[in-house]
Amino acid sequence: MIDIHNHIIFGLDDGARSQNETKAMLKAAKQASIKVLVGTPHVRKEPLDPTLVMPRYEKTAEMAASLGIRFLMGAEVFHAVAMSMDKETLLRHCIQGTNTLLLEFSYDTLPANYEKLIIHLQRQGVNIIVAHPERYEVMQRNIEIPKRLVALGCELQVDAESLNGGFLSKAKKCAKQLIKQKLVHNISSDAHEKADYAVYAKIMKKYGDKLRHSYFLEDLK
Repeated sequence: MIDIHNHIIFGLDDGARSQNETKAMLKAAKQASIKVLVGTPHVRKEPLDPTLVMPRYEKTAEMAASLGIRFLMGAEVFHAVAMSMDKETLLRHCIQGTNTLLLEFSYDTLPANYEKLIIHLQRQGVNIIVAHPERYEVMQRNIEIPKRLVALGCELQVDAESLNGGFLSKAKKCAKQLIKQKLVHNISSDAHEKADYAVYAKIMKKYGDKLRHSYFLEDLK
């Protein structure tokens, strides 16, 4: 299995705070039968600083390799920051070895020009995977928006925790609707701690065979 969205690299955001926490998360990922991990620290204000990120990535990749996990660098990039990046910087924030970018929107609003935003990024040579659309209020209210994103050539990634939510969870209701309509290409952990991988394993057993084929992630398998 492939987990393309997590916060497992220590000391970069609100995920793992130390190497020990990263190691514990990697062990939990292995128990969840994950073979490929993409570390995706938040990029919400400015591009990642390679001098800060790369030593942490390299140490995380080393620990992952010792457990038989392939670990790649990526990022979860907020749409406004992505729009400020030139082509070279955009590609540097894509999943390692690909031109695929994990893109995040605001939870309460969507840019009025979101279609132009997507097209602009695609014209820079970037494939877009939209992170957790089920958590955005506007998409919870109107499933036609994620449908439009897929029609524009985006792929959609749903969080395992959303599908684990309570009966009244709006995110869960939306995620199930997206899966039912075959709009979801990937379920990832969005893990911030080791316990998130037990949830991921449970959800993948239930929904893993109900996903739309992901062309963007073919080379990672």
